[in-house]
Amino acid sequence: MTKLGDLPSEIIHLIVLYLDQGEPPSTKYIHQVPSLSSLNSENQPLKCLSQTCHSLRRITLTRLFSFSKVYPTVSPALQIWSDKSILPRADDITDFLDFIALHQLQMYIKSVVLYIHTQDSFPRSGGGFIDRLFLMIVEAINPEILTIMIPPVALNNLVPSALNMSDAWAFETPLHVFRLTQPPRCAGPRPLPSLQSLHMLRVRPWNTCVINEGSSAKAYKTYEYYHKCTPSALQGGYFSNALRSTLTTSYLKIFEYIAVFPLPSHVSHVIHFIQSLTSLETLRTQIGPNSTSDIWSDNGAVGQSSPVDLWMDYETNYAAIAGAVAEMGKEYHLKNFTALEYYYTPNLLAKLDDVFERKLIGWRQCDRARWQKME
Repeated sequence: MTKLGDLPSEIIHLIVLYLDQGEPPSTKYIHQVPSLSSLNSENQPLKCLSQTCHSLRRITLTRLFSFSKVYPTVSPALQIWSDKSILPRADDITDFLDFIALHQLQMYIKSVVLYIHTQDSFPRSGGGFIDRLFLMIVEAINPEILTIMIPPVALNNLVPSALNMSDAWAFETPLHVFRLTQPPRCAGPRPLPSLQSLHMLRVRPWNTCVINEGSSAKAYKTYEYYHKCTPSALQGGYFSNALRSTLTTSYLKIFEYIAVFPLPSHVSHVIHFIQSLTSLETLRTQIGPNSTSDIWSDNGAVGQSSPVDLWMDYETNYAAIAGAVAEMGKEYHLKNFTALEYYYTPNLLAKLDDVFERKLIGWRQCDRARWQKME
């Protein structure tokens, strides 16, 4: 009987390629409320194969770490993971980068997720510490996709200005996600001029930005919820200012905003941010639960909240977003808009059709969820 190790290397590479067809969890769950499930996968065939012998580990290594994760922990130590494997505890992020360099994996890494699992992971340094970690990864690996997953209460470690976190308790949002993507042709190791003078939003020609701020539904069960301040990096226009202050904004063509029942007061900040992206060509939004959400069956998620309030604000928010889309189509370069809920939850059509028909004058509906500006 022929053993796996006896097969030609070309056949083994095809087997590895077949086993690697599954979508990594960091991509698969991007449109769901962020949680640890966004990082973990129960199906790890490449990991299992890599543990059988040294020769198979060598063959699988380039794909095993194509989607990697970095877990900074309290203290200088880091835990380095892969979406498909795990490395032992390391003493510094340089150990991860040294491992990648030792096995010459830089060109094979497509995505890196930097997971900040606690607000105490870093000293409060006005965002500089996370910036430095991010920039070290960009300079050494420069993958196509870079993602930060961070608790809202730790956002002050991400942005240079203090954010209002006084109402964070009302939202109970475990994680926010920030994802930047650059064209594949731009990926690959490239030196940076100076780590001290750069910011993660400015160092590469990011053409896509995704922000997932989780669910705000729990805030609706608090007293005078409409006055609550959503914990968000979009407060104070920080991201807007960072983008406006650099030519990098000219590369940004696609922006995606994901949340579940955000407050109208916060959506106004989101719209202000979107309107600052003057080179934007495509906008995608999702501000309601998708078809896999358990928000209605989870009493802790909505509690005593009135569904009437949630859906009323939902329609109000989309009316404001649609108005901004129409305005940006006239004044700037926006020409594509997608309401992602239409794909996930078709029964929302009746709620939003009238809103979009009134607001998106001069736009045509291309399919169930997408509108395009008419020339």
